[in-house]
Amino acid sequence: MVALAGVLAGVAYTLAAGRLRRRGDGWPRRRDGAFGTGVALLLWGWCGPLPGGPFTEHSARHLLVGMAAPVLLVLARPLTLTLRT
Repeated sequence: MVALAGVLAGVAYTLAAGRLRRRGDGWPRRRDGAFGTGVALLLWGWCGPLPGGPFTEHSARHLLVGMAAPVLLVLARPLTLTLRT
């Protein structure tokens, strides 16, 4: 269920960015990459296997879900994309 939500968010972001580009407005591709990477890290932190023992794995999940993924998602500016679309 979580993976489906991540995939749907990625598809919606990609479609909105493509619509904006077809209209002739500029939308940097690096934001697309930031959003895709952020969603991938979020899904990996929630669903994927992580290396290490129980404590290391738990800490890595916190770092991915609570620190790395949110920064990338904010850099992608999904709210700005939504408002411009």
